[in-house]
Amino acid sequence: MIIALAGLFSGRGRAGAMALSERDFWSRLQQTDGLLGQAAAQSLSQRGTILDEIRGLWASVDAVRLADGRVVAVDMRWLGVGLTATNIEERQRWVKALLAYHAQPGQAASDGSGSLAVLDRILKDPRFRYPDITPTTPPPEPTPQPQRNTRSGDLIPAGLAQAVLVVIGIIAVIAVLLYIGRTLQVQRAAIAPVETDSDPATSEAADTLAAQSEATLDYRQAVRYLYLSSLLMLDERGLIHYDRALTNREHLRLIVDNPALLEALGPVVDTFDRVWYGFAPVDAQLYQDYRQAVERLRQLEAVRER
Repeated sequence: MIIALAGLFSGRGRAGAMALSERDFWSRLQQTDGLLGQAAAQSLSQRGTILDEIRGLWASVDAVRLADGRVVAVDMRWLGVGLTATNIEERQRWVKALLAYHAQPGQAASDGSGSLAVLDRILKDPRFRYPDITPTTPPPEPTPQPQRNTRSGDLIPAGLAQAVLVVIGIIAVIAVLLYIGRTLQVQRAAIAPVETDSDPATSEAADTLAAQSEATLDYRQAVRYLYLSSLLMLDERGLIHYDRALTNREHLRLIVDNPALLEALGPVVDTFDRVWYGFAPVDAQLYQDYRQAVERLRQLEAVRER
């Protein structure tokens, strides 16, 4: 039986692995929770785009870098190849359970007992267990073979050697859980939730959501809301017809006959594409630069006249 949480944290990261910071890891998990909620509200045929976005969030993630510089490997395939249009609700329950565990106080007691108690409850939770696969025809029992002690030349019974390996494995798992419980601490803040169930209908509503995302340091989502605010603002002023079915480049083609507007909107679209679809890292400075680009668009004479 495979335990999902044990599969999530799989030990020390390998050399060269792409490691997220602790805050980015939990931030992406929160974003995933919101995206899964959006997908669950759609029909099976409409879920593909959001599922691709979730898979993209975790496609190259295989490690988390702790505050002290150490790296812990993670296995997020259950949000990649294991995510389908029919198991969205189940995966969202798993994500919410991980976020709830992360939010529990007292995880890192000095002796590790608090962490182990919480982890023990989670590992026993049926939500984190894949079903056992029972073969229709049991495989033949292998014939036990003695193993040779290469130092002394004595034979060691295979059963004893397997028991020793099992004990060593259990000790290794306990050590990893203690290590995680004591070191994987992420800054928490009491924040107002950001709406993710549907896109805003007005530029003013999009600006409000961008400000909320900025306050929670979710700059990636804040960039998205500022982008939507720009398109909605241009639609409200009769400069374009905003249509969610159109691509970003198709929206740009709507204003090819307005060079000044095209020049101002182009950087807004380009940065959004890099951040949202290219998963370019975004920090406070990049977000402030993006806000300035959006403000330049709003102050354009052709826009203000409307």
